[in-house]
Amino acid sequence: MTVVTKFAERNDYTDGFLIETDIDEETVGYYTSNYDYPVCNHRYGVTDKNIGYAKGITASGVPFEIELFEKSGTLMMSVVFPAIFNEFYEGEENDTSADENIMAMCRETEFFDYSVLDIGMLEGTIEKNTHTVRDYVGFLVNNGIVSFTTDLINGIVLYRVDKLGNDLVKVLITMQKDKKVLAYTDIDFVDFPNL
Repeated sequence: MTVVTKFAERNDYTDGFLIETDIDEETVGYYTSNYDYPVCNHRYGVTDKNIGYAKGITASGVPFEIELFEKSGTLMMSVVFPAIFNEFYEGEENDTSADENIMAMCRETEFFDYSVLDIGMLEGTIEKNTHTVRDYVGFLVNNGIVSFTTDLINGIVLYRVDKLGNDLVKVLITMQKDKKVLAYTDIDFVDFPNL
């Protein structure tokens, strides 16, 4: 499936996707999806904890849906998109780093999940390989979906399958905890539709 998404009035793209036009015309370009869009839920299970959602596509052609939810002063972000790194790490055990300058810090922590985009999807496993988690979170950072306020990143990767059989990941990121901002996003969210 090929899906095209339009962006307008952006002059900072140097990735070959920008189509130059005359000065009097609006600058327009298109991103083409290399994957099926995730089939996500927008109605069931929505409560006052669910702040909003958005849909998008990266310059590399990866479609995604994103949502924010909050409970007791902790703001979380959930991003659902195709499982693009699955084959790269297939069969690899956890955490054998060839680069001595990279240190993976992993600690088990309790997290909550009030996201609704993946309601109705087949639940898979949680990713335990910190390289894979780092790559998925790094993908979101490199594509401007999330930015962290320090050099420390956080994220949990959960595998999902939507009703069309698409292999997806759901990445949960803690954005704010106890009034401390850990990460932020510039994406504009819309309210979930009322039932």
